[in-house]
Amino acid sequence: KLSMIRLVTPTTDEKRLKKILYDATGFVYYVSITGITGTQAPDIQNVQDNIKKIKQVTNLPIVIGFGIRSPTQAAIMSNTCDGIVIGSAVVDLIKKTLDDDYSNGKDLTPCLDFTRKISNALKHN
Repeated sequence: KLSMIRLVTPTTDEKRLKKILYDATGFVYYVSITGITGTQAPDIQNVQDNIKKIKQVTNLPIVIGFGIRSPTQAAIMSNTCDGIVIGSAVVDLIKKTLDDDYSNGKDLTPCLDFTRKISNALKHN
């Protein structure tokens, strides 16, 4: 009874979008950039335009991920969708806390501070 989470990208055309979303459940994961996650910022206008197109095809919640690395970006994106995913930024913070051999974390305070900043940005948005 797991949902099959479908991914939609900026390059997904209308015909493919309908195929992707046919019988989709749970939510739609919108990949906000083309390329590798964590390497560039999403274009908000492009994201907004694509989210509108997706909403014409489905009533499922839409979650945006890829390229969201700051509280400001999180707040902007949260106005466009039903949820956000921040992955690479958190992984990078955790990685910085690890010993040289990646065996022990020294201090997760930076990661906790970052998540608090994200949370606060979303509360004030």
